[in-house]
Amino acid sequence: MKGLIHKKWLSIPVTVFLVLVLTAGAVLASGVIRIDPVDQIITQNINAPHVDDYGSITANPISLPNVVAGAGSQLPQVTANAVTVELGPDGVGKYLCMKLDKVSTDPYIAYLVGIRSGEYSDIIYGENPTGEFLTTAVWVMPAGDKLESSIGPLTVKGTYYFEVSVSATPGDAADTANVVITYTLEDGPVE
Repeated sequence: MKGLIHKKWLSIPVTVFLVLVLTAGAVLASGVIRIDPVDQIITQNINAPHVDDYGSITANPISLPNVVAGAGSQLPQVTANAVTVELGPDGVGKYLCMKLDKVSTDPYIAYLVGIRSGEYSDIIYGENPTGEFLTTAVWVMPAGDKLESSIGPLTVKGTYYFEVSVSATPGDAADTANVVITYTLEDGPVE
């Protein structure tokens, strides 16, 4: 072995020659023995943030017949299916709240709005998936006001149809009234 280290081939030391041949062979082999690249695909769904699905509330406009100023108390006007609550999965356990805007009742001496759904004394006042009788009301009266009220909790996902009953006593001045009732779904009952 010692003799091989000191030997020369064409005046190049054999060990240097062997290193050059092996290096050139490795470079050539890497071009001939080639491994194809492999792609790796990593997949992940990025979803939109969860948006609560409480459902929806539809309150259809109600037009009451004309009345004469100062005419006294009017008979209740009843409108079937005037409020519809489509309760979504996140709305279960919520309360249907109604709020009467007192300023919008200024043309009246007294004003009462009631909503009801379900069967009571063999009379059906709208439908709801619970089968229970649900009712509440808000009012402005000389004896006192109740501007907010609630029903609930609503315990079953589905469609609730409410009948709306309006009783009004107009004031002494001629006017046009646009009474505003706001319906919302809330976590708890109105106090």
